[in-house]
Formats: sequence, structure tokens, C-alpha cells
Amino acid sequence: MQATSEKSPLQVSVPKAAKRAPTLASLKGYYYTTDFGTSVPLSVARRYMVQITPFATDSVEIFNLMGGQRAVKGVYNASTGVIKVKPQVTYVDSKYGSLYCCLVDLDKKAYYSDAEIEFNVSADGNISVGSWGIFVLRGEYKGVQIVSSKSRFYKANAMITDHSLSQTVDSMKVRTYPACYTRESKTQIAVRNFYNCGSEVVMTVDSTGAVYMPHQVLAVSGITKFYNYCITNYTNASDVKLKASGLNGTFAADSITFGAWAMSRSTVRSQIVESLVKSVIKVPDTFAPFTAALGLNGSGTETDPYLVTNAQDLEALANAVNHNASYKDANGNVFTGVYFKQTADIDMASVLNHEPIGVDKVAFNGRYDGQNHTISNLTQDRRDEFNAGLFGSTGENAEVINIKFVNSSVRTSKSRIGTVVGENSGKVSGITVTGGYVGSDAFYNGGIVGINNGTGVVENTAYSGTVEGEGMDGGVVGVNYGTVNLSWSDATINVTAKKGSAGGVCGSSSRATSSINDCYFTGVITDTYGEGEIGGIVGYFYLGTINRCWNGGQVNASFTQAHTGATGGIVGRGIGIKVNDSYNSGIVRSYKSDVVGGLAGKFEMGKAGTTTESDAPEFNGCLNTGMLFCSPSAQNNELAGSFEGDTAIISNTYFDGQVCFNGSTEHSLPTATLASGDAPEGFNASAWALAAGHYPQLAKCAATEKSKLDAVPFTLAAGETVKRLKSAFTVCTDNNVKWQFFNGGKLTSTGHGLKLNGNNVTVTATAAVSDTLTATLGNEFRIYILKVVPDEFDGQGTAASPYLIKTKDDILKIKNAVDVQLYDYTGVYFKLANDIDMGGKTDFFGFSVHGVDYAFNGTLDGDGHAIKNWKVNRSFAADGGYVNDMESAMAGLMIYTGHKSVIKNLNIAADCQIEAGSYVAGVASYNGGRIENCRNYASVKAVKTGAAGVVAYNAEGSAVTGCYNVGTVLTGQSVVGGVVGANFGTVDCCQNDGVVGAAVLTSFESDSTKLENVGGVIGVNNAIVTNSLNQGYVSGGNSVGGVIGYNNYRTTNKQLLSTGVVYSFANLDKLGTVFGSYNASNTVTADCYYDSQLAGKNAGNALAVDGVSKLPTASLVSGEALKGLDAEQWDYVKGQYPVLKAFASEPAAQFNRGNYILFASEGKTDSRFSVRYASEVVVQKGVTFALKNAKNFTLSGTTLNIAAITEVERDTLTFTSGNYTKQYPLFAAPKMLPNGEGTKANPWRIASVA
Repeated sequence: MQATSEKSPLQVSVPKAAKRAPTLASLKGYYYTTDFGTSVPLSVARRYMVQITPFATDSVEIFNLMGGQRAVKGVYNASTGVIKVKPQVTYVDSKYGSLYCCLVDLDKKAYYSDAEIEFNVSADGNISVGSWGIFVLRGEYKGVQIVSSKSRFYKANAMITDHSLSQTVDSMKVRTYPACYTRESKTQIAVRNFYNCGSEVVMTVDSTGAVYMPHQVLAVSGITKFYNYCITNYTNASDVKLKASGLNGTFAADSITFGAWAMSRSTVRSQIVESLVKSVIKVPDTFAPFTAALGLNGSGTETDPYLVTNAQDLEALANAVNHNASYKDANGNVFTGVYFKQTADIDMASVLNHEPIGVDKVAFNGRYDGQNHTISNLTQDRRDEFNAGLFGSTGENAEVINIKFVNSSVRTSKSRIGTVVGENSGKVSGITVTGGYVGSDAFYNGGIVGINNGTGVVENTAYSGTVEGEGMDGGVVGVNYGTVNLSWSDATINVTAKKGSAGGVCGSSSRATSSINDCYFTGVITDTYGEGEIGGIVGYFYLGTINRCWNGGQVNASFTQAHTGATGGIVGRGIGIKVNDSYNSGIVRSYKSDVVGGLAGKFEMGKAGTTTESDAPEFNGCLNTGMLFCSPSAQNNELAGSFEGDTAIISNTYFDGQVCFNGSTEHSLPTATLASGDAPEGFNASAWALAAGHYPQLAKCAATEKSKLDAVPFTLAAGETVKRLKSAFTVCTDNNVKWQFFNGGKLTSTGHGLKLNGNNVTVTATAAVSDTLTATLGNEFRIYILKVVPDEFDGQGTAASPYLIKTKDDILKIKNAVDVQLYDYTGVYFKLANDIDMGGKTDFFGFSVHGVDYAFNGTLDGDGHAIKNWKVNRSFAADGGYVNDMESAMAGLMIYTGHKSVIKNLNIAADCQIEAGSYVAGVASYNGGRIENCRNYASVKAVKTGAAGVVAYNAEGSAVTGCYNVGTVLTGQSVVGGVVGANFGTVDCCQNDGVVGAAVLTSFESDSTKLENVGGVIGVNNAIVTNSLNQGYVSGGNSVGGVIGYNNYRTTNKQLLSTGVVYSFANLDKLGTVFGSYNASNTVTADCYYDSQLAGKNAGNALAVDGVSKLPTASLVSGEALKGLDAEQWDYVKGQYPVLKAFASEPAAQFNRGNYILFASEGKTDSRFSVRYASEVVVQKGVTFALKNAKNFTLSGTTLNIAAITEVERDTLTFTSGNYTKQYPLFAAPKMLPNGEGTKANPWRIASVA
């Protein structure tokens, strides 16, 4: 928990103190303390001993809170039984310093450094406290914390003496220390602080005083666990053998004694911590033998059943079943055919920890009839034992019927746990549980039954309360292999581990014979971690059937974590199952996974690889009218998020196409049709309750309050949906349903853009807005999110009549809809009516900022118009310096584009300036859709990483086609391309004529070798690039390429041409005219070309790449078509470089293709890296050219000359036409020898040794 410091509230709610509080003097002693964690309910965070010492008249000193080995002072009020402790130093840490104890409010995530903590002392001397913690209150580490959701202090009332076998120091051979002893029931004992390591152990005692302590964890250090082991051959410390079994002991008089045992990590002798001769626990209790005979009135027959009248009788039944072997048959069953009848309401408050009836492979096999009496305050903590519940295990002939449970709590760290039965093979019927709690640290957790085996039947049951565990958590049954009928739950179900399954009725169900019939759920399921399989009726179901079941509850997958599981209104994941006549009207919520659906998250074949109809999953006669809250990337999932192939059978199954719409029209019906009072085609009329004006409801659930609420619809105008609402609509108020909007934290008749008057709702919004519509009936409610999209633009938003964008304000309206109202415009069309003036310097850095799943998903057609006068800079802080953390500061007209988006025919004008931290581009920072025929003329700069003229990051499955850049594009670190920065999708028919570079832009990055991955068209390619050209000037440190800076493996590169100058100021080994760096693994490269007189290599790390051809300038400007570069797409003109036809008329393209140097080709061909002879300067009319230095390089008309030199000569020739420049860095070296040219025809001639 990240708590914040606050002033204490005026009143702090604390538990009520005991009526008769202990005296001050009686507080003296040791207390075994348990701190509970904050993340998982009832999880133990720490165990330790504290010591309380009274002094003066009302003061106490508490030593070792939070294990801090320090004393804190408090004041005790004997009349209220409360110790008040002010914040004070409780713990001193070597790194963080002093930590102070403070009151905590977990709901507010706040701590109070000015409030007292109240420790409440009960009549039995034990102490409890609510949420508190220790905090650093000042300095560098302020806020560092250790927090407990609650703590319990059990007063030590016993002493343990350990007699060591292995200790050699006299003082350690016999050790005595305090402990806490609790006789939880006649047969169960809890001892806290066993072995003086803070552990809590549970042991059983039989009628004769024989004690058994199960093999269990006593201590944990890091990931290492230490257990109790029985020593089987006690001789001496160096020769012991261990057995991984529990310890046997005796309870005589006031002492419990265990014989030889060991504390060890395993049975291996070298891992023994200590061997003990014996351990003796002296307790405040005297053992008295008792009988395990049943001892109930009656004879156990159907006409004269055994009578259960009070808590003692239930304990007697448990003792007889669990500890009297005379009642057990050869199959481990007890009381087969024997009848029991409860004759009165039973309060179990006096039983601290009820032992289940049926444990250790012993199953109750009789008939228990509660006669509709209550069992209240049932408390059970099985700790490290399986099978928890009133009954631990029931046999095939068992019946447990007609009981009402009130305020029950059943818990274990193991599995198979239910209020009524942990593991059922018989019949459980006529059960209601209210105020229940079922929780474990494992699986098979059900409100009524943990596991229902194949012969088991659970019917006519109801559970209201909480169920939580690591998976297979169900409101009624944890795991079902049998039959569940006519049962319901409104439980709060929490999945506390990854990959767990949970369902409103059954957490999981398997086997072809298993079925769930006539059941419903109206509670809340939450998968906190994600990755689970959760459904309104069942989380995971393999092969069985669901008949006439309804979910009216909430099914919530993780909000904050990536969710890889499956979430559905009826079933999370169904494999080969049949779902008949079932219905979802509840809320299904999963924003982190696409495997989410109105009825099913995932629907699969019953057998892998099969396509036979009998193995196909099936929906028949089903309906969805519930709201689906999911990521926009999850589409067409009104019925199921994922179908395996085309094999699923969907017959006579529908959804409300206006309320549930999420992209699909198949199986869709409008609200008015569903609420007509007529059964939808193919529905089994006997299963449904039908009424005009109402949704169909399952007949057996129709009388419930939630069903009455969910039957009542609201009806939108024809053709409109909750995702695009423009017109007035009506609500139905039958069944006394009340409709309101949630606005400003209150329920009201007025929403943000809608107003309710009676049954009529009118649109008041003038801009896109979201409203929350609620329907309530008693304690039940429904919510709907309505996207109100009034006509803000001219046009209809269709392909034939797109919305017209005319001004900057229109752009901002789209931003409001997408970024504030989260409206993605799927299927909506926009067109620029004219150039848009953005008004100069602006805070607008782009719209669609919330990620690709919440991005603009419509079509924007620039129609050849431009965004103008847009100047944005997200790089500077308020003081004028560069912002240090710039990774998240993106900029582009669109920050993200959605998977269905199309952006086309749009220009970013030359008077725009776009600068930000990372992923900066003219059109889109991150493209998730399609961008075509867009052109950037603006300067783009990323002071960190990721810059491009058009798209900084082109995602997998996305496309950039027909796009062009002439603007200057720079990055201060890496990944920069003229058109695309990083490509994971497809880039086709793109051209760069601008300057592209990586340079030192800030003090954050001054290492020029890290200025890398610079490409004329693409900075880094991870996918497909075709038909693309670079004519611009490209410069950087490492991996600098004419077309692609860094080409990764498994890529495709075809029809690429590089005729621009490529320059590296750091590493010539990573400089190439086509590729800066090239990974050849599984890479396809073909029909690629470069001007060999502009660079010596086609890839920086390879002299040659298959599929790339080097050609001299003269060949490239010959006007002849290049093989593979189709004349339909490429423009060939004699005397000019080839360019893409789409951009042949661009002034920069004409300038770059028509102005160049024809280096000499006689003998050894010259290049800009090696100029030896006079070269021809080809220049267009009106273009000027000049040398920078003009020392040994000189110009004579259009002839470039080089003088005879004795040392290296460098210069730069620059062409200029208006705003366009083109540079040729030139290099010349003196002749190696006076005679010859170094060619084959005229080699260097060696005339002497010198």
C-alpha cells in the first residue's frame, strides 16, 4: 500500500471494547502476535511475541511491536478496555532510520501521524487492533512503511520446555519459553509459538489423551521451509533417522508431551536444524478422558432419528465420525443409512473451531435433516488440513438437507472447502447461507460445497457472502463433476492468484455427465490478477451442459494487469459444452484481454483437432442483454470473445444489437423486437417468461428482484447504439424501476449530455460526451455507459457524406471525443474541407493519446489539404531547459491510431514545427491502422528516440503506403527515418527527399556512437518494406543506411533504391547506402539498388548482400527501367534518377533527381570517396552549386576538377534552389605510386625498393 500522510479525522471508528475489561495488572505478560497483510484478506504477514509491562496507575509499556525490539508507551483505560498509543519510534532501520507507529485508513490509503492507535482488550485478555503500521515520517525516505490490516495479540498462558538432543551448550540443552494454548474444541488444540519461532500448530486429542500433531511447516526463512519430523530411531544426535510424518504425544494432567522429533528442512540428516529428546507443553487445562460414543437421543432410524439440539450435539457427532472407528465401515464411510434430525436453532459461538464431520478419509454417509432450523456463528479454521465445512466429507448415500446458516466462517490454507460440505458425493439440498465466508489459500472453494463429485447432487441452495481462493471458486460449488440444480448465489467472489477459475455458481465443472440447471447469479466476481477463466455461471466448463441459467451479476477481470484468461457472462472458457436457454443481463468487464464475451469468453472444441459436430460447443436459445465493458480492440464479441475456428454451433441465440453492440450484426436484434412480448425465433417458450415491453426472462428466476429490474429496457432510436447515440429515447419504468444518471457523484435526472423527464430522455449535449445511465429497484442496480455524439460537424459521418473538418476547433472536438470521452469513431468518416491553421505555438501535441486500444478508429481523409502553422515543443521545462525524462513525451497529429483507422491524403505543411521527447512524427507517433498518401514537409525532432516524418512507430499488422517526407527529421539518440522510425508492419511506395539525421541535441546524450539506427526511409525495419526510395541526405553515428538504418532478421526488403548521400561521423563499418546494419538470418532481399559512386558498400556490416545491386550514376540516370522496379510505379527520365511516380511532381523530388555529379568512369571508377579525375556536374536550370573550400577541388563551369595532391583533400559541393539544398561530401587521396592507376589494365608499377 502506498499510503499518504493526512490529518486524523475527527472521529476514528474502532471495535467496541469488552463489557468487562481486565485490570491493568492483569495485562502483564507475553502475547503471541499475528499481523495480517493488506493485499490478500486474512493473509498472515508476521508472527512474533510482545511483552506488556504495566506501571504507574494507567500506563503500559509494549515491547517488540512489529518485531522492532523497542518499547512503546501507552495509556490503558480499564473502564473501556482500550490501550491508546501515540505515534512514537517503534522500529529503527539501518537504512531508513526511525519508523513511527501510526493509525492507518486502508480505504483512503492514508496514515495519521497525529492520531492515537487503539488496542482493544477483550474479557479473555486477548488484544485486537485495526489497521496500523510503522512509517518514516520525515527526511529522504518519508513514507517508507510496513502496514498491517489488523493485528491480534493472544496472551501467553502456557510454557513450553524443549529438551535438546543435539545442543552442546548447557544453557541450550533445556529451554523454556511462553506460548499460547487454546482448546478450540474437545478434540482440537491450537498452540502458538511452538519451538519459540512464532509458529502456530494445531493438534488433535482423542478420548484417551492421545495427541497427534500433523507434519507441517514450523518456520520459513526466505524460500526455505522448516518442518517438524518424527525421529524413528532415537539413539544419539549423530545417528537419527527422520520420517515425514506427524508427531505423536500424550495429554496427561496439565501437560502435553511429545517424544523425539526434529526441526529440519527434509529427512536428510545434514539438513536437520535441531534434534530434540522431547517437548513438554504445560497448559492451563487438565485433561479429562471423554467418550467418542455418539450419545444422542434417538436410535438413528428413519422413524426415530438421532436428535441434534445444540452445539454440543454437533461436536459429539463430529467426534463420533472422526474418532470412533467402531462406526466406520470397510469403505471408510460412517453412519451409512443412519438418520439425524436437528430439532432447534443452534448457535455455535461457544465452539472456537468446529472440527468437520468427516476428516482423514472418513466420510459421513448418513442423512442429516436440519428441518429448516438455523446453525449460526459456525467458525472453522482448518489451517493446513483439507476438507473444510460443517461436514468435511460425505459419501454417496449421504444427505444433508434443510439447514439455514447465518454468519458462518470457514477457512483453510488447503483446498476442498464449503460452508456445508468440503467434498460431497451425496445430496445437499434445501440449504441457505447468509453472511457466509469461505476462504482458502488454494483451490476448490464453494459457498455451499467445495467439490461435488460425479455422484453428488446440489440443489435448492442459496449462498450470500464471500468466497475467495486461488481458483475454482464458485458461489455455490467450487468444482462440479456431478449435478447442480435450482441454486443461486449473490456472493462476492475474489480470485486471489493467477490463472484461477471462478464462476457465480460453479468455479469449474468437468465431465460429459456434469450439468448445471436452473441456476442464477447476482453477485460480483473479481479476478484481481487476471489470467483466470471467470464466468457468471461457471468459470471453466469441460464437456457438460448448462440449462436455463441466468447471470445478472458482475464478472470483472483485472483492471490493471494484462489479462490472458477468458471472461464471459455465462462461462469463462467452455470446451465442447452445450448451453441451452440461458441468459446474461449482467455486467461483463475486462479491459486487458480480447478473450471476453457477452455469453462466453472462449468457446472451444471438445477434442483437440476434431471438427465433428458432437464435439462442437453450442449455444441454443440463449440471449445477451448485458453491458460489455472491454478494450476497443475486442470486437464482435457480443456472444463470445473467441470461437475455435468455425465449428461452434450458434442456433436461435441473440443479443440486443443496440445495448450490447460491439461491432457485429449477426445474431443481433433491436431492443424493440426483444421486448415485443413475443419469443424470439427458436426460443423454448416454456423456459421463458414473456411480457410486452420487457426483455424475455427465465421463468424460474422471473420473480426475483434483480430479474424484474433486468427485464425492463430502455429503447434507443432505430439504428442507434449505446456507442453512438444522437437522438432522444425512452426508458421503461415498469416494476417500479427508477432511472437516473450518475453525475457529479450523485444520482440525478440530468446527465452530462442527456436529460430525463418521466419516460423520455432528450439529448442536451453539443459536443461528444459520455453519460452513465442507472436503473435501480430496491437494492439492485444496472448501469450503462452511453456515448452521446451529437452532430458537431457538417455532414453525416458516412463514407458518402463524411464529417467536414474546417477549423482547429474541429480538430479539438475530435480530441475531446477520443481522449476525454473515449469515443473511437469506428466506422465514422471525416474529411478536411480546407487547410487547417493551428494558430502557431500551441499546447496541442496530438490527439488519441490513450494507447492503440483507445485510439481514433475512424477514417480521416485530408483530401489533399494540409495542417498548417502548428508549432509544438514538449522538450522544454518551465525554466527553459530540456526536460530530463522525455521517453513518454510523444507528439504527432495523432499519438495513436486504432487498428481500424485509415488516415489518407493528408499533408503536414512546411511551416509546422514538431518537437518532443520520443516517438515524434508529423502524422502519427504510433500507427495501429493504415496510413496512405500522407506527406510531411515539416521539421520533426525527437530529443530522445524515435523520430519520423510520417510515422514514428508502425505496429505489427499496420501499413504505411504511398507516403512522402521532405522535412528535416532529427533524433537526439536513435531510431530515425524519413518516413517511418521503427517498422513492424508494412511500408510500401514511400519516398524521402528530406534530411534525416541523429545528432547531439541535448546534454543527455553526447556519445556520438549511440546516435544510431538512422535510415533515409526507415530507422529500424522488423517486417516488410517494398518499392521505396531515398534521395535525401542521411547522417548519424552507427547503423546509418540510405533506405534502412538497421535491418533486423526475418524481414522482407524488395524494390528499394538509394540515390542519396549517406554519411557517418563515427563508424564507417556501420555505414551503407541501402542498409546501415543488416541481419541476413531468414531475411528476403530482392531487386534493390544503390548508386555505387555515392557509397562503397550496400550494407554497413556486409560488403555485399544478395538481392542488392550496385550501379554507377550513369546507369541509374540512363532512363532505362531497373529490373523489378515496375514502370507502373517508378518514373524513368533520361538524365535523371528514377523516382516513384506518385511523387515525381514534388519540387524536392525533381531537385534531388536532376542535380548530381557524374564521376569519372575510365580506369578505376571514381566516387565521392575517391575523386581522381575531373567529373561532370549535372545541374538543372536555376540551380546554383558551389564548393565549400575550393582549394584543390575547383569548378570550371560544370566541370569538377581535382588538382595533383600530396595529402588527403576534403570538400563539399552543395546544390541550392530556393529552400532546397543537396550536399556531396568529397574525398580525394594522393596517388599511391607515381606510375600506374591501380586498375587491371594499368596496375601500379613498382620500380624500386623505395
